[in-house]
This record gives sequence, C-alpha cells and structure tokens, in this order.
Amino acid sequence: MRRNEMGMGNRRFSCATDGIAMNRRNRSGHGLAVLRMTALWMSVVTGCGSACLAQEEPSGTDTQEQVAGWVAQLDADSLEKREAAERALGELGPAILSQLPPIDDAMAPEMRIRLERLREQLEARRVSQLVSPTRIRLAGSYPLREVIEQLQEQSGNSLQIPDELPDRKMEVDWQDELFWKALDQWLDEAGMDIPPFVSVEAGLPIRARTAGAPPRSGRAAYAGPFRVELAEAMAVHHVASPSQSRWEWKAWFSWEPRLKPVFLQFPMRKLVLEAADGTSLQPAAPDASPEYQPAPGANQLEAVFAFARSGAASLPEGALKMRGTFQTALPGETVQATIDALDEPGRKVVQIGNLSVSVDRIRKNGKLYEINARIQLLQAQQTMESFRSWAMNNEAYLLGPEGERLENVGWQTTSLRGTEVGLSYLFDLADGPKDHRFVYEAPGAVAELGLDWEISDVPRP
Repeated sequence: MRRNEMGMGNRRFSCATDGIAMNRRNRSGHGLAVLRMTALWMSVVTGCGSACLAQEEPSGTDTQEQVAGWVAQLDADSLEKREAAERALGELGPAILSQLPPIDDAMAPEMRIRLERLREQLEARRVSQLVSPTRIRLAGSYPLREVIEQLQEQSGNSLQIPDELPDRKMEVDWQDELFWKALDQWLDEAGMDIPPFVSVEAGLPIRARTAGAPPRSGRAAYAGPFRVELAEAMAVHHVASPSQSRWEWKAWFSWEPRLKPVFLQFPMRKLVLEAADGTSLQPAAPDASPEYQPAPGANQLEAVFAFARSGAASLPEGALKMRGTFQTALPGETVQATIDALDEPGRKVVQIGNLSVSVDRIRKNGKLYEINARIQLLQAQQTMESFRSWAMNNEAYLLGPEGERLENVGWQTTSLRGTEVGLSYLFDLADGPKDHRFVYEAPGAVAELGLDWEISDVPRP
C-alpha cells in the first residue's frame, strides 16, 4: 500500500478569488462538487473573468496525450513520479476537467484520492474565474465597431452589435477596465443604449439611444460582474397611516450575460442612505432580506429599496449617497448526474459535492412510466427557496439503449421538505425502463458570494 508514503496533506493551487473552499470530499465517483464561500459575505475580488478562462486553456495539439500520460503516471511505483504527475495536471488548468477519467472503485486507492483532489482544485479555480469580473485591455484610437468587437471577444459576453454604427474612431485607454464600465463608455460614445428587461439569450441587445436619455457613465455603480443603477425615485406620503410613509428607489441590477445567477438577496440591515452632513436614513424594514429570482433568459432585475419617512418630511439637503450589499449564487458549467440500472429495485443515489440526486422508484402510471426523484442541496442556508425553484428548472431526461435522448412528457413537484425537492417525471417507454439511464443536468459547481455597492449623487424624488 502506498497510502502511508504520501504524507503531503492537501496541496492548494493558486486561485483568483480567496475564500472559496471545496466541501471536503466528493465520494460519488464523479469528482464534481458544489462550491460555497467559506465566509457568507466577502469583498469583491477583481480578476479578469473570461480572459482568465482563455489563459487557462492548454496549448498544443497533443494535450489529450499529455493528460492521458500524466493520469497513467498517477499510479506509478515512484512517489516522486506520482507527485510530479499530479502537479503537471494541475498546471494544465481547468480546461482538462473533461479529459480526466471517471473515478471508480477499480482504481488504485491513491490514484483515486489524487484524482478527487485534482478535480476539486480545478473546479475551485474554474469557479473563482467565473465569479471574477471581466477585465478589458485596450489602448489607442479605433473605429467604434472594432472597439465593441474587442469588448465581446475579450469578455466572452455575447453582444447584438448593430449593423449601422457611427463611422468614427474612439480613443480608449483601458488597462484592466471592468467590462460594464468600458461598455458604458462605448455606449455613450456611440449614442447607443441597452433596452431594459429584455432576453439576452441571443446576446445583449444594443440599440440606438432615445433622444434626451442621460449618459450611462457616471450614474451606475460596479460590483464585480454586476452593474447597479437607481432608475426611479419617489416620495410616498401615506395620509391615512403616516407611519407607512416612505422614500422609495427602484434599483436595476444587471450582470454580465455570461452569468446566470440563481438569485439576488438584499439584507436591508446593510442598506444605508447617507446625507452630506453625515446623517443617515434607516430602511423601512431593516430586518427584511428580500430575495429576487431572475426571469429566464434575463440579465437584469429590479429591486425596491424603501426608507422610513416621517409623514411629509423632506430629505436632508445636499448630495445623497446610497450603499448596500447583496448576496448571489452563480452556477458554473453544466454537468450530468447519471443514474443507470433503472429496472433494478432499490433507491439509487448520485452525490455531486453538496448536490444529491436520487431515483427512489419507477412505476407504471397508465401508459406512461413515472420516475420519482429527489434533489437535495446539502448544507443549504437561508436561500433554499431559490434553490428549490432552480432545482425544478434544471433539465431531466432519459438516455435510451442507443444513447438517444428521450424527453419527459410532464413533471410535477411531489414534496418540498427542508433542503429537499421531490420531483416526479413521466416518460413514454414502450418497452419499459430497462437499459435506460436517468440524467439530471445541473451546474458542476455553484459559488455563493456577497458583493458591496455604492452610488454617489443619488437622484431625489
């Protein structure tokens, strides 16, 4: 046995985002994991987003041969060779995750441990890159079309670039500039805008700006890969019940189109409206933490922030500043949790990090077959309502004997209990479930983080 020969502990590879830690052991044999921040709230860490992902791509046409060779060396007789193989695979970066072999009980124990650890570290690096904001590097004078094409290429964010653009150049000096800040500058220069609350499935739409619309630069705050803008302000004087009077702002939170947040949650105790003289207004419901779920295909949502107002009182004189914090969960790349031997009795479970997928039973339901599944998010915190909705919206299907995909013809929720969602899927199977596999698609990792934002010169009602 080589286990007592290792003596190396748990090596850590460098990450762009500090504070991300993998839950300690995935024993499912799939080497995937759901990531969570070790601290619920953290300061935003600047990084290069999709540019980092591109830098992680291994070069050369023989990468697969390299990976296969290093994987085989994980089972070498020499400890030095095994250590060198694990180190070399880690240096190739997250792009090799799909090339690593599945982990199974037939592997030598140490090889299995090394592959599990390697997958954990590479997943952590991939997710840390995902949650970092995209940084743009471009300096000089370029045609407007070339600038926006560079924004799209460097960020990995799909943009609907108009066919007609002003025929002039733009002077830029972007040294690791945030994607949203650079895009706002380009939109102002080109006289363009982004319509609110539209689908971005075909790319972020760019349209001609409405006459009289203000510049985008200077009126927004940037929090990691998010953009925050106060879009509407109003004063509510409740005559019949003065205690319900309030100041109210509607805030638009946008995220880079490459991301798909599960939710945004706003703890009101962290929300502050500060006047120039240092006095501050309190939120109308300081103990609340409203949670918003994005619409499918959207990259923007609206949150409402209300502050207590005494009857018809006026706001303090001078400039106003608003700051707050929000929590979000960002899923990584989609992976497939597969369960086979469906015709055999007994419950079947696959665990992917903190995500557990099980098939409890299969039964005939009229002319259809009903598969009862349970999706559980282990160690979930107060955001479980959003994860329930997220679990229900993930794809579930069967793969037939020849690998053909069979869609479910209907589904329903069967239970909502704690951190668990019960789902029942119906399939039309003429010959029964034998030789079929149940597939549930979900992100291979989910990062949960908190971001701070601040807007100066808050618009008055």
